[in-house]
Amino acid sequence: MSLDSQPRQSLIFVLLLSLLMSTLGSTHSALDEKLQWMLDAPFFIDDTQLNAFYDAVLQPQVSREESIHIEITEETARNLGANLDIDVNPLALAGSLANVLGPFNVKASGGFGFSRDSSQTETKTIDLQPIETPQRQLIQLTTQYLVNHSDRIFFVDDAKQDRDWFDPAEIERVPREVVFLDLPSEERAKAKNTPKTKLIPMAVEFADGTIETLYDKLGAKRRGDSWAPYIQNFSPEEAVEVLEEAAEGKGRIEWINFRVPLDEDITARVHFEPRGAYNNGTFAYNLIYLGYKHGLRLVGTVNREPDVRVLAGYRK
Repeated sequence: MSLDSQPRQSLIFVLLLSLLMSTLGSTHSALDEKLQWMLDAPFFIDDTQLNAFYDAVLQPQVSREESIHIEITEETARNLGANLDIDVNPLALAGSLANVLGPFNVKASGGFGFSRDSSQTETKTIDLQPIETPQRQLIQLTTQYLVNHSDRIFFVDDAKQDRDWFDPAEIERVPREVVFLDLPSEERAKAKNTPKTKLIPMAVEFADGTIETLYDKLGAKRRGDSWAPYIQNFSPEEAVEVLEEAAEGKGRIEWINFRVPLDEDITARVHFEPRGAYNNGTFAYNLIYLGYKHGLRLVGTVNREPDVRVLAGYRK
């Protein structure tokens, strides 16, 4: 066997997966649709928090020199399908993960010459090398959750309808819940009669240590525990302007909290920690204004309230 035969075999296997996956239709597209936006470049990523979370979830199993070994069995695929309400088998799951992990991570336990019938039920294996790149850490984390903790990962396409993820009893379970929030564009929200993507700035800390509240500068008054006045009177232009004015002379943003409506008067707190790594104007415009116009995709961990600690954010 030549030195480069193994990479070639791995590539051949992935090509075979692609051909076979084309015969599986909706299973392939349903799972791929939920995963492949991680292949985009995020406009925000919390590398410090992501590295700590990655280390807590994956690294106790291996040393830095060892591979992370994950097996995909029929039971794994069945549990995942039940939790995500999709039809999936080991081959489909391995193929979808191969698309985001890269061509040299997924291998069949029985070699590369398998038939279509046997391949759909055969155990598949994923070997991951520990890495430091935050974008790839997120993909590996997602893989670990999908295979071993599929009941702790939530893909939320309609925040008004999908409510299990912020049930207090669900949030308190371990390991910590991970949520993929697909927040709609203005056009889509109107068409589907769902809440628009309104990131209402609440409070912020700047590089000089100043902490300021922002919601009280938005021209609305809170009624008791209700955020309805802020939701009803929200203007993305005003929200960006309030944040930029508050930042004058104080340096870049260390952390910032927002409220995002999930229903008419149900909100989630959304927490970002840029740690001064982003230009204030660019960060605010991408997040608040373009998020309102075109929607956002956010990946984060969940605490009670609900409170989403954002690990990565993607523009649409």
